[in-house]
Amino acid sequence: ASEKAIRGGAELAKKLGTRVTLLYVAGLVPSMYTGLEEIEEELHELLETDTPVARHLRQAARTLAELGVEGEIELRHGAVSEQILREADFAEVDLIVLGASRFRDDLRGFLMGDMTQEVIGGASQPVLIIS
Repeated sequence: ASEKAIRGGAELAKKLGTRVTLLYVAGLVPSMYTGLEEIEEELHELLETDTPVARHLRQAARTLAELGVEGEIELRHGAVSEQILREADFAEVDLIVLGASRFRDDLRGFLMGDMTQEVIGGASQPVLIIS
C-alpha cells in the first residue's frame, strides 16, 4: 500500500509542481524496554542499513527522483497516527497521502487499531487514501 501511495502522491505533486515529505514513523518501543537508554536511530543511520525499511525508503527516494519531484524523508518515533498528524500541522502540509490499511477486517487490524481512521478523524488537512 505504501508503494502505491508514494507513487500516487509523487505523481500528484509533479502535476501540481509541489514538493513532498516522505514520513516514516518507527513505532513505540515495547514497554518491556522501559528504563533502558532510548532506542532511537537517526535517518542517516537507518538509510545506511540493509533492512527492509531502509531499502523501501531508498526506493521511495528513487521514485521521487525518477519523477523529478522535490522532497525529503523524515523519520519520527512514536505512535504512527499521532506523528503523522503532528508533522502535518508542524510542516503546514496541504494534503496527507496514505496507503490504505492492509489489516482493516482481520484480528490483527482490530488489535493494532486503524491508523488510517485515526488520521482521517484527527487531520485538519484533506487526506487522500490510495489503495
